[in-house]
Amino acid sequence: MAGLLCALALSAPAMADLPAARAAYAAGDFARAETLASADPSAEGQAFAAGAALALLMADQTSDRRAAAARLLAHARGAVTADDALADAHLRMAAAIGFEGRYVGTFRSFMRRLPQQGHSHIQQAMTLDRDDPWGPAMLGAWHFEVVRRGGGRALGASLTEGMAAYGEAIARAPDDPVIAYFFAVALLASGEAAYMDAGRAQLARSAELPPREGLDAALDTALSTRARMLLRALEDDPAHAARLAVAEMER
Repeated sequence: MAGLLCALALSAPAMADLPAARAAYAAGDFARAETLASADPSAEGQAFAAGAALALLMADQTSDRRAAAARLLAHARGAVTADDALADAHLRMAAAIGFEGRYVGTFRSFMRRLPQQGHSHIQQAMTLDRDDPWGPAMLGAWHFEVVRRGGGRALGASLTEGMAAYGEAIARAPDDPVIAYFFAVALLASGEAAYMDAGRAQLARSAELPPREGLDAALDTALSTRARMLLRALEDDPAHAARLAVAEMER
């Protein structure tokens, strides 16, 4: 009996994994945060591991983006499987599907109905948690990206709806430089001259907002730095900045 109890103790996830993962994430060590959280098979653990993998991609802190995206998908699937009622799990699935769509290409993405799957997870997350600003932020990103890839009419996406969703996200989280940055990137990558000033304004907001205290500080700092770089590019050469925004959407 004692041997069995020891074996169970060794095989069970350590309770310290998630607190340690959060500490690593707050310090900007997203790779370690992912490793630690992935050892916890719970929905919360897998969702946090997915969030850390996503942070690696958003902050461009991985040399193998496809491998990180594959881990993001695996963690997100694990979270949804463990608890289908966890909003974060569905947001991570939507993000993972978005990266998968980038890498398989537009045609195969539409054939596999990846945009529809991503949209379904976003809607489910928004139903489960009506207060999370990342629900409408990801919905806004979905509209912009589907239109940019030529599927707006077929899938019911529009830049107007994307603007409205992102606007709702900004209103809910005016202190979030990460949402502001990706809103700006979507605006610049849209190719619409009418959105250039709005993109510049969102970049300036992201660049100027101080990092939030606690868990998000390191990611906020990384994305504000990227915002300042893109803002300088925009001031020097708007056409080049738009190409950089498209590249950001396709990496």
